[in-house]
Amino acid sequence: MINIFVGRSYQLFTNAIRSSLQLYKQNLWHFCDFVKMTTEEIVSKYSGSENVKESIKLQHMIEDYVLLLQTKVRNGEISAGTGSVMIPPIKLLCEMNDIILNWRKINELMPQGNDNTADEAYIREHIKKMLEYSDLCVKIPYFSWLQVERVWVPLLSFLMIV
Repeated sequence: MINIFVGRSYQLFTNAIRSSLQLYKQNLWHFCDFVKMTTEEIVSKYSGSENVKESIKLQHMIEDYVLLLQTKVRNGEISAGTGSVMIPPIKLLCEMNDIILNWRKINELMPQGNDNTADEAYIREHIKKMLEYSDLCVKIPYFSWLQVERVWVPLLSFLMIV
């Protein structure tokens, strides 16, 4: 297997990562495998202002990759959340190596997840039921938080209900 993580381009990429290096490497590897290039080949071919036509080709390759991710989301192979975390490593590699692309357009193509707006705020009955079935380890921090927030009157009325 060819090592796709080579050269100065990869060094800049790894030094800019502020979260999980392993996750970023894995997601960048998937993209490099998709385009059949190493990180150094991508940067040498597509960086620089004189390579505008080449940058457009890279833009199209990234768009095609995002469209592939969308297809995988629709087919249930990956979740929308997984698809959305696979693009930031590519963006970071490009930005750290001065490859200018239209990221707004790419972000618009990103897979959209399920919206959890159907969730509602807990009402007293829900909280009462949760506390009824929870053990003491859960109840004590909850009551401590209420004490810190200085809500003794609602706490007392709540305890009378429980």
